[in-house]
Amino acid sequence: MPLFVCFFWSLLIATDLIRNGLKRHRMYLFVFFVAATILYLGHAVFFSRSLEWISLSDWLYSTCNLAVYPLWFLYVCTLTENRHTAADQLIVMLPTIIGCVAVGVQYLIMSPADTALFVEQYLYNNVSNMPSEAANIQAHIHNACKVTFGIQIIPILYFGYRKINRFNQQVNSIYADTENKVVPVAMHYLLILFLVTSAMSFIANVLGRYRFDNSVLLLAIPSLLFTLLLFFIGYICYFQTFTIDDIKSDDLEADELIDKPTNSSELRARIEQVMTDEKLYLQPNLKLHDLVRYVQSNRNYVYNAINKEKGISFNEYVNRLRIDHATRLIEQHKDMSLAEVAEKSGFTSIASFYRNFKQFKGKSPKEYSEGVNL
Repeated sequence: MPLFVCFFWSLLIATDLIRNGLKRHRMYLFVFFVAATILYLGHAVFFSRSLEWISLSDWLYSTCNLAVYPLWFLYVCTLTENRHTAADQLIVMLPTIIGCVAVGVQYLIMSPADTALFVEQYLYNNVSNMPSEAANIQAHIHNACKVTFGIQIIPILYFGYRKINRFNQQVNSIYADTENKVVPVAMHYLLILFLVTSAMSFIANVLGRYRFDNSVLLLAIPSLLFTLLLFFIGYICYFQTFTIDDIKSDDLEADELIDKPTNSSELRARIEQVMTDEKLYLQPNLKLHDLVRYVQSNRNYVYNAINKEKGISFNEYVNRLRIDHATRLIEQHKDMSLAEVAEKSGFTSIASFYRNFKQFKGKSPKEYSEGVNL
C-alpha cells in the first residue's frame, strides 16, 4: 500500500513539473516520493524473498531509508527559506551519501558466498556474528545506518517544524488574506504522526525486518499507518503552491516603492488614517506593500510600525478592522446575508470570514447575528 501511494504521488508531481516547470520545492518533493517508492520496493523484494535481487534492493533500501527524512527536510527548506546553499544541502545529505557508498562498496567487495551468508544470517535472521569477515563488516555498516536513521529523525522534524512556523509568521506579517499561502495547520498534526511512525520505523529497524516476515498482521499495522501518513503528506504538499519565492517577489515589488525616512509618529498617524478613515482594509487580497504605497513610505518602516510597535501581525491588524466592520454591517443591516457581509468586509472567502470572526469575537457570525436579531 505505501509503495503504490508513493508511486502515485511521484507520477502526479512529475506531471506537475512537466506542465509548470522545474520549481525547487516541487523537485525535492518529487525526489522524496521517488526515494520512498524505492524504499518500499526494497521491502517488497525482501518480503517476497526474491534472492536474486536482494543485494541490489538492500543497497537501494539502505540508501533511501537514510535519504527520505533529509529530502523531506530539504523540501521544507526550499518551501520556506531561500538562503540555503549547495553546501548546506550537501551537509544535510552527507549521512545518506556515506551510507550509500559504504553499503554499496562492501557489497562489491563481498564474494557471492559472503553475500548469500549475509542475506540469510543477517537480513533474515538478524545474526551479526558470522563466519565471514566481509559479511560481519556489512552487518556493522547496516547497524550504523540504523543508528544514523534514528539520530536524524528528531532534529529534522524539530527544525522542520520551526521553519514552517517561521514561514507562516512571515506570511501573516505581509498578507491580510493567507488562504493557500500559509502551510496548513494539518501539517503540524502530520509532524506529530510523522514522529510516531518514525519511532515505529526506528524500532522496526532495530528489531529487524525479519520479525515481520512471517506475520501478515504485524506487517499490516505499520503498512497502514505509513500509507495514511504518506498519502496526507502528498496531499498537503501537492496543494502547497505558495512558497518563499512568492514572498520574495512581493518584497521586491515593495522595494521599488518610495524609500525615504519617515517620522515614526507621523507614519503611525498616516497608517491609521489610511486604514480606518479611508478603509483600505476593505480591499481584498491586501498586502503590506499596498499600504506602503498609500502611506508613501518604506516597507521596513511600515512593518515595524505594525508588527513591532503595535505588537500584532499585519494579518491580525487588517482582519480585526474587517471583523469590526462586519459586526457593524450585521447590526445595521439585519436582512443582509452573511456571505454578503463577508464580501463587503473585504474577505475573499466565507471560510476566512468565519474563522476570523470566531477568533476575534469568540462566537460565529451566525451566533452573533442571531443575538442581534433577538
